[in-house]
Amino acid sequence: MRYLLIISCLLFTACQQVEESDFSIMTLQTYLYPNQKANLQFAYYDYYDSLPQFPSNINPSLRVDGEDYALIHLDSGHFQSVNTLPANEASVFEVVALDGSLTSTATMPEALGSVALIDSTELYKDQFHTFMEARAYQRATALQIYVEKASGQYYYYQMKRPEEGEYIYDEDYWASDVDLPCGVSASDSLFIDGAYLEKLGEYELVVASCSDEFVRYFQGGINTGSIDPNYSNISGGVGVFTAMNPDTLVFSLKRNTDSESL
Repeated sequence: MRYLLIISCLLFTACQQVEESDFSIMTLQTYLYPNQKANLQFAYYDYYDSLPQFPSNINPSLRVDGEDYALIHLDSGHFQSVNTLPANEASVFEVVALDGSLTSTATMPEALGSVALIDSTELYKDQFHTFMEARAYQRATALQIYVEKASGQYYYYQMKRPEEGEYIYDEDYWASDVDLPCGVSASDSLFIDGAYLEKLGEYELVVASCSDEFVRYFQGGINTGSIDPNYSNISGGVGVFTAMNPDTLVFSLKRNTDSESL
């Protein structure tokens, strides 16, 4: 099963080593997944400088269900666990850094029951004669996905388009790829506008059960480079430390002529 990892909402691009006292806000961005290594990203932000800094005295520790997990420092405030995380639902994760001044906890949410595209996992498009015909057909088409889950359970979704693939109409008409849908929902029916299907090929839709702290963080408004988010579950810092339990739906988009041999 292929997982699409969520990209950090804060961009850490600088790698200068500095003293802790020089900066005012420590950020931590961590998304924990079962059967994958933990990746913890730390950075300091100064109110008068948008570039992140990476102090040498972070010294984080990670505990999973009361057991210490060894971390290695890869680069620029990025720490990774030596071992992969367990797949146990309700596992509890604890992080401590900066001699105990920064702490947070997270719990692995219950996995989703199933994620399925209603009707078929192979979709077909006609070959259009004009760009407007293609766009009109897209907007009249929607994907409906069934998400089996517990009552009130939230999930995060994110779609990934084919890296290579023919556009459904002349590529010159697509000035740039539209941003693909992502968001959080508690509905058992997820609808994706057909306008996002501009290329032929294989698409992936990641649907991950998520925790309340991630929902509050996501819905609070994510601003790239922000050092003052509306919500954070980090004590002594800002950002988010959370666990997610993902599933991946794969479907393909083909021309109608491709279906004649099926």
